[in-house]
Amino acid sequence: MSEDSRVRDQSKVQIRMSDDLRQRLLEAAFKSDRSLNAEIVARLEKSFDASPIDEPIVEAIETKLGAHELEMKDIRATVNEMRAMLAKMKDAGL
Repeated sequence: MSEDSRVRDQSKVQIRMSDDLRQRLLEAAFKSDRSLNAEIVARLEKSFDASPIDEPIVEAIETKLGAHELEMKDIRATVNEMRAMLAKMKDAGL
């Protein structure tokens, strides 16, 4: 692919950012031996990648939430049973 066709395939975007963020990006670009533009593009592209590290964390959270949902159902059932018993006791005059 020629340089001209690569340039035509790219869009120019202007963004506003704080001086602090720009400085942090410049430092990161320097450390990774990239231009500021290349650093920003690399970080944006990475943000769309599915992280294999995140998947087990998400699964663990979903599993834990599922367990808590089951516990909450059990608690609700117990509370409803207690309400029913109290109503019966009230009806019996106890």
